[in-house]
Amino acid sequence: MTVAQTLIDKAIELCGTAAEVARRLEIDRSEITRLRKGTRPLSPELAAEIADIAGEDARQAAIDAIIERNEKNRKGPLLRFFRLLS
Repeated sequence: MTVAQTLIDKAIELCGTAAEVARRLEIDRSEITRLRKGTRPLSPELAAEIADIAGEDARQAAIDAIIERNEKNRKGPLLRFFRLLS
């Protein structure tokens, strides 16, 4: 499960609907679907906002989004190492 899927699922659980999550984020409901499916990349800023709604650590969510976005390039292993240190 991706960072976006995990955060969005938790936010929906707390808010009741994806539409309510979208409303709180001031984005279109379709963006929630795109984020969850992985067709729209999750920015660290948006990850932090969703984490805040979901009652999760916004800082860690931003870090996780950066790591996930860079997982397949040469920065991935280094970023995963720094995650262990945080």
